[in-house]
This record gives sequence, structure tokens and C-alpha cells, in this order.
Amino acid sequence: SLFKLLWMDTEVLVVGGAAAGLSIASCLQKGGVSCIVLEKFPKCGDMWRSRYHRLHLHDIKRECHLPHLDMPSDYPTYPTRLQFASYLDSYAEQLKIPVKQHHKVISAVFDESASVWTVSAEDTSTKATTLRKFKCKHLVIANGIYNDPRIPKFTNQEQYQGLTVHSANYSNGGDLGLKDKKVLVVGFGNSGAEISIDLVEHGAHPTILQRSPVSVMPRWLIGAIQSLRYIIEPIIYVPFSYVLLPPMLIAVDVMLLMIGKFIYRDASHYNVALDWRPPLIRLILTFDPPLIDVGTMRCIRQRKTKVQRGTIKQFVGTHGVEFSDGTVEEYDAIVYATGYSPISGHAHFLEEKVCDTIGTGFDSVRKRKIITGRESSYPHLWFIWGRLQMIRDAAPGMALSIQKRLGHPTPAITKLRLIILYHFFTTLFVVLAILYWQF
Repeated sequence: SLFKLLWMDTEVLVVGGAAAGLSIASCLQKGGVSCIVLEKFPKCGDMWRSRYHRLHLHDIKRECHLPHLDMPSDYPTYPTRLQFASYLDSYAEQLKIPVKQHHKVISAVFDESASVWTVSAEDTSTKATTLRKFKCKHLVIANGIYNDPRIPKFTNQEQYQGLTVHSANYSNGGDLGLKDKKVLVVGFGNSGAEISIDLVEHGAHPTILQRSPVSVMPRWLIGAIQSLRYIIEPIIYVPFSYVLLPPMLIAVDVMLLMIGKFIYRDASHYNVALDWRPPLIRLILTFDPPLIDVGTMRCIRQRKTKVQRGTIKQFVGTHGVEFSDGTVEEYDAIVYATGYSPISGHAHFLEEKVCDTIGTGFDSVRKRKIITGRESSYPHLWFIWGRLQMIRDAAPGMALSIQKRLGHPTPAITKLRLIILYHFFTTLFVVLAILYWQF
């Protein structure tokens, strides 16, 4: 192992120094694995600082902390983007994670004969950009689930002369000079919904374009369910709880659907189409999370925000938009809240043969080529992505798997294994007791 490290820079190299990258790095360090994190921004939290200004975490604070360090106690229930960015900076500093900022990865080549990755990165920490190379045994992609902004193409789109901006580059309505302007927000997801609130708060007149039905949940309801989970967490130690868990989740999902239908029972009066499927089942089937309502529906009910159903058919003149229902409206600006190409960041620097093997997007997830917290279908290449709680839960197990692959000692009993053994023996005991009582 020492000999290998003499010609390798590190055992594991992590691409991405935000939540996912820092989580896996902290768990690897705890297990005695050497690692280096490459981050293209000057600070670990800068990706969050670049988001639209009104952004808050949609999950409660307790759901969003990373392994080994809670968020500050004075943070609100739903921290702002700037608070979470500061937490990431502090996390890297307090846990002494070796992050190389200003390092943008441009290529990663795997030597199959030696089982070693060579990763090249542009170091922009000085005026003269320098090319740095790193050798490692395992490569972890942790640069986020949403990487490349996606703007759909429409007929005559090039002739539109108003302001156009993707949600990835949106700051706030004031900075963009949108007061008293008519703004079309294309997309009724969480970003589009919250940006529409920001536009109202800055005196604009937004219209949300809704293409397909949405599942809407008030934030307080999701927060209550998340808080309840921590209260009833000891239920996992109750015998046969693993049998009760699936029906309990289905019951909670149906309850969320019914409460949402009741709270937003007047949605159709405001031209909002609600999805008929329970939110968790819909998430599993489509990878599409529910819309967390932080005030959008109130703005719609107060007629401060309009909703246009359908899609854009074509652009008309310099500011006109014709929709699929034939109506034509003029807008001073268009905000494309049309999402991103998911799980695609690795395609910018991995070799073509690697990308052909693992693919990109949710299709690769469905085919189990890319699974968060697991090694991909390509050797020595790992991915970690997802919601913050999902990342926090996946990182320790992923770190143990990498430790084992590298020959590091790993604990024989983990918490998960202990729970599995507990349920196995309690179930066995009950079954044997029943058989003994019967016969």
C-alpha cells in the first residue's frame, strides 16, 4: 500500500466539493482512506451562492446536515442558500477535508492494466491557468445531479427580443429590472414556482406555463412528516417492523395526497392541474419530486400570478408567444425554469468509452448502471448524488465499500448489519416459538 502511494497522489479522488463530495470525503477520512477533493469554485458553498436569491432548503434543517457535523443551532428550520453555503465552507474547514479549490476537471483516463485513474484539472487559483494531474485508484463523481441547464427549442425562438434567462442564472426580479414587467415562467417545478413568488415580490406580473399536472404539497406538511419520522424512528427496533413499513409508507403517501387535494381543492378554478397520483409513488415512477408550496398557490389565488396551461407553439414577432391552445400573449421577459439534463456532468470529462458504458441521465439509473452510493458499471468509478438526506445516508456505506476494495480494515458489524441480524433472530425466535406452541 505504501509503495502504491509513492506513485499515486491519493487513493480516492472526488470530483465536486459541495454536499456530496464533502460527505463522502469525510467518511473516507474517518476510515483512514486518503482522498483529495477537486472543486472548481473558490469556495465549497459557491454553487449554492450562485442560485436564485430567494432559495431556501425545502427540507427541515435536521434532514439536511452532512455526516459528522450538525448545522448551527441558530439556523432557522429552513436555512437560506447563503446559510447552507456557509455551512459547507465551515464543514470542509472543521473536518479538515483536503479540498483543492479553483480546480476544474477536464479529463479522467482509466489505465485498465494498472487499475489507476489519471485525472487532469485546470488550476485557476492564479492568473496563469495551470494543468494539474492526479493519480488515484478510485474516482468518485460527486458534482451534483443537475449539471447542464436545459432550454427547449421552439419555432421562431430566435426572433424574440425580450430578456431570456434560465433559472440557473436567475438572481432576483430587482437585479434583472423586471418591476412592472410581464414575465413568462416556463415550467411549474420548484424553481419556477419560487421564482414566480420572487417576481411578485419585486413588482412583476408573472405567468407560469404548466405543461403537465403537478403534485403540490405545502411545506409545513412535509416538514411535519419529516419531524415525525425522527420521533418514531425507534420503531425500526420493534419486531416485524420491516413488515409494517411498506404499508405504513403507502398509507402516509395516500394521506399526503388526500390532504393536498383538500387544501388545493380550488386549484382548477385558477387553471392549475393537479396530478392524481400520490407524491411518493409519483416520485418513484417519474423521478419528479412534488412541488413544495412556499407561497406560490397563495399568489395564484390572489391573482398576482397567472397560470397558462399547455406548451409554447411558436414565438410571434419580437415579444409575442403563441401557446398550444392558440392564445397569443406578449411578454417582456421569459424565465426558463425547464430544469437540467440530470446526471450528465461526468460526460464533460470522462472518456467516450466510459460514457458509452455507464450512460447519462435517469435512464442509466433505471438500468442500474449508475446508482448513488455504489460503484458504477465501470470499474473503480463511483457516484454519489441525491437529496441531502439521501447523500448523508449513502456516504458511510459507500466509504466502507471503498475501504474494503482498497484493503483497509472495516468493522465487522455496522448499524445496518446489526439491525438486519436483530430482525433475523427475533423473527426466527417468534417462528420457532409458534411452531413449538403448535406442536
